[in-house]
Amino acid sequence: MKNWIKRSLTLVMSVILIAGLMCTGVSAADMSVKVELDGKAVTFTDAEPQVLDGRTYVPFRAVFEALGAEVGFDEAERTVSAKRNGTTVIIPIDSHEITVNTGGIVYTDYMDATAYVSESGRTYIPVRYAAEALGCCVGWDADDRTVILVDTQSMVNQAMEKNEFTLLARYTDYADKFNQGNYEMKLDMDMAATVLAYKVMTVDCSATGIIAGGSAGEMSMTMKLDMAGLLDLMAKVLDSEAEKEELKAAFAEAGMTDMKMEVTVQVRMDMDEGKMYMNMSGVPGMEAVLPADTWLFIDIDELFAELDGYGVSLLDMDYSGFGPQDFIVPMINGMSYIYDKDSAYNDIKTQVDEFVAIFSDSAFVKNGRSYTNTQKIEELGGLTVSFRLDTNDAGDVVGYEMSADMALTLEEMGLDEYDFAEIAEMGKQLGVTLKPEDLKLSFRSGMDGQNKETLDMEISMGNLVLLTIDAEGTYTPTTKLPNTGLPVGAKSIGLEQWLMSQY
Repeated sequence: MKNWIKRSLTLVMSVILIAGLMCTGVSAADMSVKVELDGKAVTFTDAEPQVLDGRTYVPFRAVFEALGAEVGFDEAERTVSAKRNGTTVIIPIDSHEITVNTGGIVYTDYMDATAYVSESGRTYIPVRYAAEALGCCVGWDADDRTVILVDTQSMVNQAMEKNEFTLLARYTDYADKFNQGNYEMKLDMDMAATVLAYKVMTVDCSATGIIAGGSAGEMSMTMKLDMAGLLDLMAKVLDSEAEKEELKAAFAEAGMTDMKMEVTVQVRMDMDEGKMYMNMSGVPGMEAVLPADTWLFIDIDELFAELDGYGVSLLDMDYSGFGPQDFIVPMINGMSYIYDKDSAYNDIKTQVDEFVAIFSDSAFVKNGRSYTNTQKIEELGGLTVSFRLDTNDAGDVVGYEMSADMALTLEEMGLDEYDFAEIAEMGKQLGVTLKPEDLKLSFRSGMDGQNKETLDMEISMGNLVLLTIDAEGTYTPTTKLPNTGLPVGAKSIGLEQWLMSQY
């Protein structure tokens, strides 16, 4: 009886409490919000975090100082700032912009919330943007109304101190030599695509050029394309002779009577000056829209800024001190979704330890003067990635090979037996018997001690699809300099301006 009365009283008190909250206008958004950094509560002495319009704001000084950052406030500019590990974050009050300076590279990102000064005079910032800019993974535990911060940057730095990365450093030195001096480049490539047992396209490509200092160069490339097989396949699919003749006439009108063409592409660029010129000929109908003596001009700085999304010119970035941590941190923060404050720290730490180990010396197996690092990712169709480094007697890297192999089942590709049956029926009409096969990928790329580069790639799905690429190239030191400007007498037109004129 006593237990029954006790439970009843608890229920009644709960109902009264909920009713009281509703009557006084207290909502979930008004309840207190906590912040945890690496599993420990962040203490706020004179101001508490706030939730406004679904965004969590924190007093800027408490969180930044908890991260060990140097905190600043510019009253004249009305900005708050934090500096840590070579990265400076600047957040203007009442602005949707956040400016980040890392390694001398400055970029501005857009925030969907703005920093503000409360009535009590305390400055609040949107916690996610500031913390992520300083290398933290940010999450939200809805049950405990807790902002979760995990200092991935410091975690990665600590993990790297426990490992050796001498092999990766040697490879970086080896790769950097191709950014020094001038090299004459030659390349030959063959590509073929087969669909439903029809070889729909073959490409025979050859290229020559000069690369200077890894930032300037010129290249001339010739591609011989044969797509007669595509015409055969399309004609086989069509039902009537009239449709087949109509198809042939359409290609003939486009200047592709025999479905063959020889295309020449010329490129001249100077990355330091941020400019590139490109000329193309041999494409049917091309001269009608782009005369042979006219080159397209591409503003590389502008192009990279648009691609990056932050307004950063990737050409200005200094990769000399680039290490595993520079991509491990954003990779983990970008792919991690943390929502449980009790497990978040350990979950991120496990990922960090695994990623750091992949690049450490301990991940390589020595065989003679070669070192091989092999990783298998079951989540990606059992993708197996291998990276081999070849060294000389002094231990310097003189060559390498990268490879990848993967097989995806129909189910993993999102296809079921009904989907494949439809494809098989089409094959039957063409006289081709198809069987369910895994989608397979095989990739090999490398360079030997004589600067001979090779590439072999194959993508296949039984006799449904087959794509092969075989390439071979050489890099020979030279004193020649590349031509990076327009040829004498040639004209140029901006790529954007040319595209606008076409559409």
